[in-house]
Amino acid sequence: MAPKEKKLKEPKEDQKLKTAGTAVAAAAAAGALIWGVSRYFSSSSNDEGLNEEEKHKMMSAPGRPNEYIRRDNFVNNPQQYFSKLHKEEREKSRIERLDETNPKRPRSLNYDIIKALKC
Repeated sequence: MAPKEKKLKEPKEDQKLKTAGTAVAAAAAAGALIWGVSRYFSSSSNDEGLNEEEKHKMMSAPGRPNEYIRRDNFVNNPQQYFSKLHKEEREKSRIERLDETNPKRPRSLNYDIIKALKC
């Protein structure tokens, strides 16, 4: 009978594996829960510090080097973007023509440089 009692006191190998497996599963579940909660709170708090341009996807502005615009505005109405672009170009060329024809109006630096090179 003594050997039987000895076997009962020693934990079985299967029982050790079950205990270890349960501990690992509990640790993994706790880690996943902590990660999920931290991810939820960090994403909502990060949006508060961003300005409007950083919250939206941006794209390089067509026809304007080194400028960026909101992508959703352009995709929703590209015709409006190009209409505004062409209107600004027409206005710029009109101002340049006024500089050349109206001597009382202050001239642009480009006009003065061209005038100096012609002399």
